[in-house]
Amino acid sequence: MFLFKTSGATFASVIANQKHAFKNKPISWRAGEIILVSKNKGDLGPGEKQISYIMRISDIKPTDDIEVETYWPGNPGRWNYIVHCQDTESVKKPFNLEEVLGTGADVYKPVMTYRRVNPEDEVALLNMLGLGYTNTPDEIDDPTRYKEGACRQISVNAYERDPTARNRCIEHHGVACKACGFDFAKSYGEHGQGYIHVHHIVPLAEVGGQYEVDPYKDLVPLCANCHAMVHRRRPALKMDELKSIMQRTING
Repeated sequence: MFLFKTSGATFASVIANQKHAFKNKPISWRAGEIILVSKNKGDLGPGEKQISYIMRISDIKPTDDIEVETYWPGNPGRWNYIVHCQDTESVKKPFNLEEVLGTGADVYKPVMTYRRVNPEDEVALLNMLGLGYTNTPDEIDDPTRYKEGACRQISVNAYERDPTARNRCIEHHGVACKACGFDFAKSYGEHGQGYIHVHHIVPLAEVGGQYEVDPYKDLVPLCANCHAMVHRRRPALKMDELKSIMQRTING
């Protein structure tokens, strides 16, 4: 995932034509990768949010003077690369980065052109966008409390999770499974960076309604396998119970 900054003067053209232009070429990009299109804060109108559109990278090519003049008149020689994008869509609920990342958004404030999003931030942002890595529902440095709950009916009951709470859990505990130690990035490289389930020690379905969740005490990162095993029993296994089962199996 990348964050692309754009001025108010070029924003409309970027969205309409699905093209960004930069002096330097973004490295380690992949076709289909998500771009958060961010208007510079100084160009935001009253009540307007930073992130209101996302795109996906299609290709990156050297600039063509005719193309630059067509889409950004009066800027010859300003840029060396054009990022061609596709699948532009408006964000259903526009947001500012600090609303999702808290003080973690500070690292993106100096960005004038583009920056790759940190893996731990990508998890929270994907959840905010409704584009989480997995379709297996998660129950998921001060222990701030966040309200979660707000049950809504889909085909089964699901609970809205505060992505900020999830992000704080990962910031505190890391992305390695707390039961078996599995780290997706160590097995899958960049493709696995930032991927982890977040388990609510007290399942939301048992709490109901709305409650305050402590990201330090109530949430814990688990790999998909351990998360499934925890919930294979009702009530769900406690962490020490799961670890005990694993240890007994290892010891034979």
